[in-house]
Amino acid sequence: TKTTEVTQAWSVLSGDELEKSKAATIGKTLSNQPGVSQSFFGPSANRPMIRGLDKFRVRMLQNGTDTFDVSAQSEDHAVPVDPLLIKRVEILRGSSALLYGGSAIGGVVNMIDRSIPTKSYLSPGGSFRSSYSSANDGWNYGAIGYAGSDTLTFQINGSKRDFKDYDAPSGFKIDGNASDKILNSKGDTSSYGFGGAHFWDKGYAGISYSQYENTYGVPGGHAASETRLEMEIDRIEARSEFEITDSDWLRGVELNFGYGDYKHVEIGKAHAHEEEHEEEEHEEEEFEEHAKYLREGMEARVALSHEIGSLKGVLGFHALFDELSIGGDESIFAGDTNSSNDITYDKINNEEAQKLAIFLIEEFELSESTLVNAGIRWEGFDRELAAF
Repeated sequence: TKTTEVTQAWSVLSGDELEKSKAATIGKTLSNQPGVSQSFFGPSANRPMIRGLDKFRVRMLQNGTDTFDVSAQSEDHAVPVDPLLIKRVEILRGSSALLYGGSAIGGVVNMIDRSIPTKSYLSPGGSFRSSYSSANDGWNYGAIGYAGSDTLTFQINGSKRDFKDYDAPSGFKIDGNASDKILNSKGDTSSYGFGGAHFWDKGYAGISYSQYENTYGVPGGHAASETRLEMEIDRIEARSEFEITDSDWLRGVELNFGYGDYKHVEIGKAHAHEEEHEEEEHEEEEFEEHAKYLREGMEARVALSHEIGSLKGVLGFHALFDELSIGGDESIFAGDTNSSNDITYDKINNEEAQKLAIFLIEEFELSESTLVNAGIRWEGFDRELAAF
């Protein structure tokens, strides 16, 4: 019994259906799924919403561990995952979401890629895919190659996406002026990664590394200042699954570990005073850093699949350690004075958080057509803020 057989997904997108749905972002890729919509802040920054719930109520995962981004904090923050190389997307709700945290009351979006091979390849091979969009003169292309033997398999992959400002429909206006472009909607994304796995009769163990970079403009009110986000994340994953055949109740063990080192910088033209514009109207404005987000974290999960008579389920242990730092006068950590009571709030330097949890999910077969699925989770959460 595998964990996925008990923690049934509410919706799964894979195979040809996924290939037809793939778009530039995961939000757009899933936007046609029942009950799923997307937030939107330009073509590069949108995030799945499940039955109207989003942000911290919906957890975004990559291969079962956190994406270690800050997309839940603001609509203009992108999810650092390229859908081009994803092979399966699982949307989980209800008791199945308890594996991944008590905060995921809206659901979980788990994006599964090919970073760690899950089957052996006896001969080398690979694939290449590409697409073009005339609306923004955008090119997407990526490739994956693999080689191995009965016991060892390795893969390497890379992708690139480059597009200009989107064409605007007829009659589109910006500040009352007609425009044929959505200003500041351009972007540039690249990623690469490699990984390997060792296989034996009853399971496998593997490790992978990947890097993702994304630079994109923020359209709308930020177009005048040419605001852009420069994002980068380094990611390490380790995963193992193996069956247990000599136990009366234990059927399998799954180990999952993820580490992410994330950074994004928000850059735009300086906000000059009107007098300065009059005196220096021929001088080019300089760009300045408005905010910087740094997040580093690691997550680990151990899941024990078991079966006792007609009852089967998963008992697991989960840990998440996280550190977040936000700099800049325009950040949510910058401190401010409340206009209603003149109370000044200190500027926060960083936030350190940890979650430790135990979860249990059980499934009982009442009849051939009826299954009862229930779960319980105990979670301890500790957060420490450093202010100055």
